[in-house]
Amino acid sequence: MNLPQRAFATLPENPKQIIMITRYQRGYTAIDSQLSADELNALSGVNKGQVEAMLAGSMFGWSVPAANPNMYLEDGSLVESKKGH
Repeated sequence: MNLPQRAFATLPENPKQIIMITRYQRGYTAIDSQLSADELNALSGVNKGQVEAMLAGSMFGWSVPAANPNMYLEDGSLVESKKGH
């Protein structure tokens, strides 16, 4: 799974505010849209795992493990790691 050019999410402190995250850029851009973040992502073929990776990258830097979309399942949950391997 690769990082998309952009992904959409909502702000935790204001779930009505949609944000756009651009690959390899810090932070986000607030946008106005009649569509939800999930609808915008679906139109672009972006799954929830990619959104989670994009959020992590935009906040903590693109080299952290959490910015790797392969750390997530398509539903946005973390891939289970095998301890001791």
